[in-house]
Amino acid sequence: MRADTFDDVVAALVRHCLEDWGPAPAELRRVLKPGGRLIASVDHPFAIQLMHRQAGREDEYRYFDTTNWVEEWTFGGQSAQVSLWHRPLHAMTGPSRRPDSDHGHQ
Repeated sequence: MRADTFDDVVAALVRHCLEDWGPAPAELRRVLKPGGRLIASVDHPFAIQLMHRQAGREDEYRYFDTTNWVEEWTFGGQSAQVSLWHRPLHAMTGPSRRPDSDHGHQ
């Protein structure tokens, strides 16, 4: 795909499936036109941490840790193991930002 192709790129509820966030944001930025927008949504990390707490796994999954777990998902009679990643909110927002997005702020 050519660089600078899209005005907007949508990444809805997919980042928690990626162990390494390095390549994905770089590729999304590459295909965005200058001034384009990345529109992303994620499960709020507190909700994920609460889910683990309610399942009695609070010692294994702490909010500020990056952790992995596997769930079995079934669709149309087919099952698959899905690897998911929890990250705290500050870890989710940092890797997506363009170097010029700070506008002078630290």
